[in-house]
Amino acid sequence: MICWANSLRDCGGGNSREHYVSRGIFDRELITVSGFDWCKEQPTQIGLGAAVAKILCRKHNSALSKFDSEAAMLSMYLLDQVRNNPEGNGCLTLNGQHLEKWALKTAINLAYLGAFGNSGRVPTDEHLGILFRGRSVPDGMGLYLVSGALDSRFARAGLHWVDIRDTSSSQLVAVKFDLNGAQFLVCLVAERADKKTFSDGVHSNVDIAYRPGQIMMEGQVNAGNKVINLVW
Repeated sequence: MICWANSLRDCGGGNSREHYVSRGIFDRELITVSGFDWCKEQPTQIGLGAAVAKILCRKHNSALSKFDSEAAMLSMYLLDQVRNNPEGNGCLTLNGQHLEKWALKTAINLAYLGAFGNSGRVPTDEHLGILFRGRSVPDGMGLYLVSGALDSRFARAGLHWVDIRDTSSSQLVAVKFDLNGAQFLVCLVAERADKKTFSDGVHSNVDIAYRPGQIMMEGQVNAGNKVINLVW
């Protein structure tokens, strides 16, 4: 496969073996993947070392590494606080724009590899400008926090993803990620997802906050409260 940012015409360093889901967010060597041609029937567990593909050149892969680091900090914080410090309070501050670009990059990786079937034109020139040229994210595109009454099947350790499509055109418009129980949505189009009405039975009772400044995880009984601040 060729680098998915090749339309920028500045590739360099040859192909790299990109982890299409950032290695740093996992604390073990096995991950569960779904949606690809070889695991469409049911999610399949594979070794983390096998979750790679030649989808970016070395130059563009390196340019996105700082966004991977932000997601890794969030993932390790969630794992540590839930498993090792459940009764204590905790606080973490992250760069919201970096986390947003990690989610956008990961959604593009999965779409480019076919995890969502026919995903349309992803990435667009606008996506590439945001990730590699410092272009501003248009209103509506980008990161959302998802909370509320969600299907408990997705509230588990690891990273899990679900595609969201336009019901009239079947175009891929967003990808929802569950990262160790924290649920995010990255919108690929400049439309406000928090102003839409979902009727799929899964998202009809949830709150969706665009580019949140803070994520509160309130404990029950003896559990502590965890706060994640996002600086934009």
